[in-house]
Amino acid sequence: MLNFVFYVLFVGLVVIFASQNLHVVPVYFLISFQAPLVLVVGVSFFIGFSAAILGVLLQAVKRRKKRTDIVVRRNRF
Repeated sequence: MLNFVFYVLFVGLVVIFASQNLHVVPVYFLISFQAPLVLVVGVSFFIGFSAAILGVLLQAVKRRKKRTDIVVRRNRF
């Protein structure tokens, strides 16, 4: 029940943020275009979140590979 309350509160805050940030802003990245501020913030958040998840996954794969190499070396001798 507590998770549901936090979820509803979070969604409510996102809706309030989105409704108050509908102003069109210019975006300059390779090309120039205009987009609503809430869209620019949302896309930026999504790109940052995706980069963080990718970094964590790459570290996990690297750690797993290193641990597998250690096990293989022990089995050889």
